[in-house]
Amino acid sequence: MMGICQLCKKEKELIKRSHIWPDFMYKGMYDAKGRLYVLNSADLTKHQTVQSGSHQSGIFCSQCDNVALGKLERYASNYLFRKPYLAEGPEFKQVKVARDMDLIYCQKLDYNQFKRFLLSLLWRASISKEALFENFKLSEEQEEFLRECIYSEAVVDEAIFPCVMMTAEVPEQDENFIAIDATKPELIKFYINSFVYTYYLDGNENEMVRQLAIGMDKKMGILRASKEQWQQIRDSIINGTIAHSKNPKL
Repeated sequence: MMGICQLCKKEKELIKRSHIWPDFMYKGMYDAKGRLYVLNSADLTKHQTVQSGSHQSGIFCSQCDNVALGKLERYASNYLFRKPYLAEGPEFKQVKVARDMDLIYCQKLDYNQFKRFLLSLLWRASISKEALFENFKLSEEQEEFLRECIYSEAVVDEAIFPCVMMTAEVPEQDENFIAIDATKPELIKFYINSFVYTYYLDGNENEMVRQLAIGMDKKMGILRASKEQWQQIRDSIINGTIAHSKNPKL
């Protein structure tokens, strides 16, 4: 199918299947029948099971999907998600910050690649027409800014759309799901596979955000919740979004 690629903005042959979020992020989430449990972002009382991660056809050419975006995905997968980030080591320090919260201190991430990887998740969620993302949309100016940064490999300032990550060692019997919390205009939360990604959309200069989000010093802090607190976080995401879907004016 010929069309305009959403990343390079050139008329090219578009591929039939582009994952909105990279496939490695769904690792371990499939049930015995190879399905994922997906919540509708506009109404979390509704859910569906799908055979693979959220994807869309006719949005990217093969060069942008496999090379430009693929490069960022491979970096994130190889230098964080496939590594033992829950264990003490030369790249990851485990620091106690509260009774039920630890901090995973990452020390050797490539700032430009990992920052653009995080921004690519935000941008792809906004341009997607999949049901999972229907309750979230950036402005046209924000989308175009992110597109140009991702495509041109520009170095993006730390204060622009900072992202704070949180994770936990989730019990095997815990039901993982994919959801979006878009109930507050100044931030967006993506929940997927034992991670919460919180993006601050208003240029938040909060000291905690500055300390935890990826910085040009190649350091980043990932909050690590206890199993009990993780359950509370899951419940708050579900209940908060359900309440908002019933009364968007709240």
